[in-house]
Amino acid sequence: MANVKKRPLTKKQAAMLGFVISCVEKEHRTPTIRQMGAKFKMRSTGSVRDVIYALVKKGELVKDAALSRGVRLNPRKYTVKVSKKR
Repeated sequence: MANVKKRPLTKKQAAMLGFVISCVEKEHRTPTIRQMGAKFKMRSTGSVRDVIYALVKKGELVKDAALSRGVRLNPRKYTVKVSKKR
């Protein structure tokens, strides 16, 4: 592939990625699609999935069929400090 530039994250993608990171730090797991939708006032789970798909395509998240929530942070890009659970 010659000179393929990745497009930067949109504001919504960056915000959702930040939300995923904060959930992993606080709760030790990624949020559900419905939690993401509620946080960003998105009524359709399909719209949330579109943003998740874009983040997977851009290499920020990794799809994992073995996980109940289906995605995780890309371990090659993110090292998350996990807070102690209460």
